[in-house]
This record gives sequence, structure tokens and C-alpha cells, in this order.
Amino acid sequence: MRNFIWPIVIFINMNLSACTSQEHANRLHPSVDRNNLIVSMTYTQRQLLDISLNSLPNENNESLLKRRELLLNSHCDLIRRNVVHAKADYPACPKSQQDNRFCISDFHQCIAKCPSFKRDCPPCEQQALQCLAEKP
Repeated sequence: MRNFIWPIVIFINMNLSACTSQEHANRLHPSVDRNNLIVSMTYTQRQLLDISLNSLPNENNESLLKRRELLLNSHCDLIRRNVVHAKADYPACPKSQQDNRFCISDFHQCIAKCPSFKRDCPPCEQQALQCLAEKP
């Protein structure tokens, strides 16, 4: 009878540790569907390119700078999730983004649901900017 109990104990222990490690991974990168990440990647890269090509070099428009920062945060999150293939220590990426990971995950999901994501989606950007502004 004792020999029969140990495999059950080991099985339960393995299941509990697997759940714990998955929960830890979700805290580091909140779960976002891969298709949503790809849509967000397309949107993010298109908008970053648009800002780069259409803004003047000396332009210090604060709303444009905040928008650019949001899109860079999105891009860096996509790098960390291995959706965009680039070096992890990409120079434009801030070193610590733990505080904004939920805001950026919500941004990815919102962009994927936005009916006009092929052009632009100000409601998603405003929601994400507001979320980031509330973070310390």
C-alpha cells in the first residue's frame, strides 16, 4: 500500500509546481494571444515608422513624444515575447518595464480588437497612455 501512495504524492506535487511556475510566467508577461501580438506588432511598427518619417527632427510635441514612448514600450515588449526578432538589449528599450507590462498587454489586446487598426486606433493609445501615467 505504501508503494502505491508515493507515485500519487509525486504526481500531485509535480502538478502543483507546474501550476506555480505557469503563474509566475504570467506575472512576468501577462498572457496575450499570439495572433493579437502579431496584429499589435504590425500596428506598432507602422506607427513608429510613421512618426519617424513624418515628424520634424526638432519637434518637441509632448503628445507625440508620449505616443512614441508608448509605441517603443510596445515594441520592446514584443521583442521580449519573441514576436519581434531583435537583440534583448535593444538600445531604445528601457531596462525595467515590470510596472507597465499589464498596460502594454492591454494595449496589444485592444489593438487587435480595434476595427480600424490598419490606420490608427486613438482609443487604444489613449487608454494605454492613461494606464502608463497612473503607474509610478
